[in-house]
Amino acid sequence: MKVTRDKKELIVRVPLFARRYNPYLEQAGKNPDTGQMENIVGLIYKDEIGFAYLIDRDYKGKCDDCSSIFLHYDGDEKDFKKLCAELKISWWCI
Repeated sequence: MKVTRDKKELIVRVPLFARRYNPYLEQAGKNPDTGQMENIVGLIYKDEIGFAYLIDRDYKGKCDDCSSIFLHYDGDEKDFKKLCAELKISWWCI
């Protein structure tokens, strides 16, 4: 994440993609880089809406997980889903 500012705004840059990593392969002396994954997901959880990080669980043979929301969205669910579509970011409702 990179945080900067200009005269009027705080600018937060978050990478859209991350590299998958398998720590078990590293211990075996193999290349731990196992591919690319989305880094950000739109999250709708109870009465909270916003963006969260995806957590790689592929190396455990499980589906990816997500962090808590790091950037909250003040609009409604319908508008948030529309924003996610415009940004080409997946969204989860859990």
